[in-house]
Amino acid sequence: MVLAAMLRESEPDLNESLKSLKTALNDLKNIDYLLYLSLDWLSGMEIMLENGAEPTLSMISDAIRLDLIEAVKVLLKWNCPLSLSLIADCKSVDMEIILTKELASGRAQLESTPSCPFFCYYQDRRDLIGRPPDE
Repeated sequence: MVLAAMLRESEPDLNESLKSLKTALNDLKNIDYLLYLSLDWLSGMEIMLENGAEPTLSMISDAIRLDLIEAVKVLLKWNCPLSLSLIADCKSVDMEIILTKELASGRAQLESTPSCPFFCYYQDRRDLIGRPPDE
């Protein structure tokens, strides 16, 4: 029923199908495939994610390669993992800007967390290349 609702892009049917299931969405087989199918249907993506689907690096990678900017925004909103190497797959400047801002935001968060191992490594590297650490 979930797949049929997704193929029809029917929000009411998808919500009803998910409600009728007795198990959590993550217990379904092929959940990544179902979420992947909804990459170009933003409402369906939101419904799936609200009901427990987990975004993956491969999903955002495919959305980037297909230049599905709005899908990437939704996946990032739901804390989808992101890799610097994915910028090379961008088809548009708009996508590059979105990914660059997201990566910069993540780096700023890491730098503002002194207990983070990345922060310590980053500080050590800066000292090695002759730049004084920020005070």
